[in-house]
Amino acid sequence: MRLEAVAKAGFYPTPPRTLSLVVELLKGHAPHLRGLAALDPCAGEGEALKEVGRALGMSTYGIELDVERAARARKVLDRVIQGDALQYRASGFGLLWLNPPYDWGEGGVRLEEAFLREYLESTLPGGVMVLVVPEKVLPRLWPILTSAYGPLLVARLPRGEWEVFRQVVVVAERLPLHRAVPQEWVHGDLPHLEDLPGIPSFTAQGYLEEAASRIRPRVWAVESLDPSLALEMARRSPLWSEVEGERGIVPRPLLPLKEAHLALLLAGGVLDLEEVVMEGVPHLILGVLEKETVEVEGERDGEEVELEVFRMAIKALNLLTGELLEVR
Repeated sequence: MRLEAVAKAGFYPTPPRTLSLVVELLKGHAPHLRGLAALDPCAGEGEALKEVGRALGMSTYGIELDVERAARARKVLDRVIQGDALQYRASGFGLLWLNPPYDWGEGGVRLEEAFLREYLESTLPGGVMVLVVPEKVLPRLWPILTSAYGPLLVARLPRGEWEVFRQVVVVAERLPLHRAVPQEWVHGDLPHLEDLPGIPSFTAQGYLEEAASRIRPRVWAVESLDPSLALEMARRSPLWSEVEGERGIVPRPLLPLKEAHLALLLAGGVLDLEEVVMEGVPHLILGVLEKETVEVEGERDGEEVELEVFRMAIKALNLLTGELLEVR
């Protein structure tokens, strides 16, 4: 059976020769991954991650949308979650194997981009990502990838598999935040995977051992709640009636407020983000209190004393023109 015939319902298994070559490269150049956990959020039947786990001595976690494929993946991986991977988050992994669906998602976003963004931070500093995507989408993914990873290998699939799928494989290491710099795609023609002698040296692996000693791998579901449903649930709370009953009550002082009192109220946010209309134009109001050091004359001749004073200001944002007014 041709490999493209296996791709059903968004399921594109990593081609066998590509899988074998990448696993051998990792086995020879990434021994620091041994004993850590590997994640495949598009696990399929689990074959790719099974080979990775076996070669590198890693525990294996998978997420798979299809019920039947998830059931088969459970037979070869340590833990498998059946569900939509875009509804999950992950952290604490030593390796991410990402071979996402090749298609357009909601809002005109490529699914490759959606999965990359979702799982970009699932690895520990010093961890490794293996990304398998169509070559035509790699330029748009490159700034996202390099915002957190340092690519060590970028290559087309081996001859024979490349002509079928037009895919590339990227091996990259997770960098500490201070070392990651987003980059634009500048590569020309890429070599084929079988032509590369190996993977350049990993430079961030020293961070991995320290991070792995403190952080355990975990995958969790993201609960989303419709705002109208949240409001309905809140109104069923016994506290709601108490809070709702307080709305609209304006406290009235026993004595008229002085300027200092008004300043404190404004600084405390009593008018923050209130919309008021001045000369027919809507403005957004914000009270600001700033501390300033000033010099004043002391009791003795020529003596100067530093005092801390508070300056009150009201800022108003013109909602039509964007102009910012400030009254002190």
